[in-house]
Amino acid sequence: IGVNYHGYAHTHLDGFAHRFFDGKMWNGYSWEEVQKEGGAKKNDIYTVHNGIFTRGVLMDIARLKGVDYLEPGTRIYVSDLEAWEKRAGVKVSDGDAVFIRTGRWTRRAKLGPWNAAANVAGLDASVIPWLKQRGVALLGSEAAQDVAPLPKGSDIGALPLHDFALIM
Repeated sequence: IGVNYHGYAHTHLDGFAHRFFDGKMWNGYSWEEVQKEGGAKKNDIYTVHNGIFTRGVLMDIARLKGVDYLEPGTRIYVSDLEAWEKRAGVKVSDGDAVFIRTGRWTRRAKLGPWNAAANVAGLDASVIPWLKQRGVALLGSEAAQDVAPLPKGSDIGALPLHDFALIM
């Protein structure tokens, strides 16, 4: 019996050793420096086994837009994030854990399941410089942070926010 904690069935936190870009992972480690049978030698998820202590900021973009949920494929832009900051009276700052609410579970309860891996509301890649500028330490959502599908002809890769959060 096995349980796959990666995907859309369970809440999980990706370790830095989960993704590589141009052969490097977070902090510049190469695949050879990290890989080992049964896990990772560096930057695995165990490093946070005692928990994470930082300020959490929930950005309820569905509520901001006056809906119960965002339709799959809806893009969230910097203007949305800053509008939520203004509404909530909170400014995202260095070290914050930011959680984006799209209303995915509300939509599922109302309309039933769908292929969320291929069609989900989420952050547009244009928010990456904003996240870097604000010093966001952790990024979470009810699904992958990346909106899906990506624009046709996009050359930014399949999961730009996911990769940014784990590698840069």
